Formats: sequence, structure tokens, C-alpha cells
Amino acid sequence: MKLTEVQFQPWHTLVDRFHICPNCSWVYASYETKVGIPCKHCGQPIARQTIYSWSGATSVLDAIQDFYFLRRAKPQSPDIDGIAEHVHTNETDTRIVIPLLFCTLWEVLMTRFCVELLRAKAIDDTFQERLLSDYRYARDKRDKLFPGLTGEKWIDALVELTKSSELNYTNHFEFYRNINRKRNAFIHGGFHWHFKDDELEKIPEELWPVFSLFAQLHNRYIPNLLRQREISRAP
Repeated sequence: MKLTEVQFQPWHTLVDRFHICPNCSWVYASYETKVGIPCKHCGQPIARQTIYSWSGATSVLDAIQDFYFLRRAKPQSPDIDGIAEHVHTNETDTRIVIPLLFCTLWEVLMTRFCVELLRAKAIDDTFQERLLSDYRYARDKRDKLFPGLTGEKWIDALVELTKSSELNYTNHFEFYRNINRKRNAFIHGGFHWHFKDDELEKIPEELWPVFSLFAQLHNRYIPNLLRQREISRAP
């Protein structure tokens, strides 16, 4: 099912369908697991379905949906509600809003993942806040904080995850990075927006890959870090 074919059901109910094993913290897409079957990571039976929370990211996802369909709104004639005034002007052009929200979604998920890494490594709360402040930008988190916490370069991790997935995470990242460059030029450089219609149409297709990517990043690092902590605490 394409998200663009779904207008009245919140997109997050279709994309945000992940559960986490209560035994080892491995994250599954909901269709991959059922209560009672063994976790494919730790082998323990899954006693209950525990939702893997994405915090505020789902609100951004639904906002993208709202603006996607607002862009297609056809004003009545006469335009009693004033839709044309708000949709068909450069001031509120959804060709700007949708890419900005997509980049915001990426930043929210990146920050959330870094917090997961910091907590899994049992880093002091005060030092966590300092690190997140020092590496406040998404690029700094990818290029500096991420390698420091994992010992692996960002792009190398994406290449490895792509090898075992039906999704191409490196291509997805390049799409995001292209959108983000244009977003930064618009916000920080004062340049006119350069987002193309085909890019706007592709953004909904990239929403499942971004959630899937961060679920797989979680699985690549978090369960093992938590297990190492348990071993170190064992008598």
C-alpha cells in the first residue's frame, strides 16, 4: 500500500509498527513477530508485544501527511473557506513545508538514536546533555558523535545494513542529504527554494525506509551494548 493513497488514516499507524523484545531489546516490524514465538536474536519466547516508541517522531510523520494532502486541496467555487489564499501562495507553499518536515523527522530520529546509544553505554546524564549540546547538528552527530560511540563510520554502517536488507539505506540517505542541502540553503543561506515536484512525491515513499533504518541501527548496537553491561555486572 502506498501512503499517498491513504488520506484519512494517520500515516503513523501504517509506518510506526515496531515492537521490541522485552528480553534482549531487539526491534521487530510488527509483522515479523507474535506472542509466544522465540525472538530471533536471543531465542527467548516473546511473552508480550511491547511497542517500540519513537516519541515525537510520529507527530512529524502525520504533519507530513496533512501537508501532502493540503497541497492537493481544490478550493470550492466560490472559495468560501479561503483555501486558495493559503495553499496557492509562495508564503504557505507546501513545497517548502513538506521537505522541512522530512528533514525534521530525520533530525528527531537521529537525536533519539544517539540518546539510546548514550544510555546503553551508561554515560552519565550530565555528560549526555553536554555531548548532545556539543554535537547539536545532525551532521555532527553522524560524522563525529556516532563514530565516537560505535567505532564505526556512519556510511560504513549503512552499507553493512543494506547488505542484509531489502531496502537500500545508502540510497535513502543520499536522497535525504540532497533534500537537506536544499533545506539548509533555503533556511541559512536565504536562497530561493529549489525543491522539485518529483522530490515531494518521493518523500512519502521514503518514510518507511527512515523508520526502518533507525530500527536496524538500534539492532546493530543497542542489544549488544546492553548485553555487555549485564556481563560486566555479573559476579
